[in-house]
Amino acid sequence: MIPRSSQRGFSLLEVMIATAILAASSMVLLSLISLGTRFGSKAEMRIGALVQAQSILDESILRMHSGESIESYTGVLPGSVPRSYRVTVEPFEVLSQETTGNTPADGKLGPDQQGPETLTSGSNPTKPIPSELVSIKIELYESEGATSGMPTGGNSGAAKPLVELTRLVRRKPVIPGQSPGVSTGSAIPVGGPAGI
Repeated sequence: MIPRSSQRGFSLLEVMIATAILAASSMVLLSLISLGTRFGSKAEMRIGALVQAQSILDESILRMHSGESIESYTGVLPGSVPRSYRVTVEPFEVLSQETTGNTPADGKLGPDQQGPETLTSGSNPTKPIPSELVSIKIELYESEGATSGMPTGGNSGAAKPLVELTRLVRRKPVIPGQSPGVSTGSAIPVGGPAGI
């Protein structure tokens, strides 16, 4: 017969405590896996929406460069999950400080020169300078009806967009008396300039 001291094993209480610890840690691990899966699918959805928004932006820029005058508009992208989008096109204006006095091109003043003074001290010293730049803003929404009934200008109280892209684009200069589709530069033959 084997002595009793060498046949010692785990008690029922020790087995129950080990099982409870194993169950609790597996529950935490499973919740982390489901959280990671949810974040992964959300990131995949945002990447797909970003690709779609970039495509809409490229299409709008191409339409603008082809001479078409585009304004703000909305639309719906077909697919298994239809998404609505809004394109906002606005002129971009640079604010300039109206000044008197002569400032050198590098902006540094000599010891005998004074800084520029504002023309009118009581008025707003900035004025917009028109430019050839336009701001194109793409907002892509998760649901199909997110842009319905909204004005194309602002989105106060509106649904939050899934993706928002904004890009400044230089518009083709239009010479008065010339149609927007006509190029202002000189034409170069297909073979290139002579001597090449």
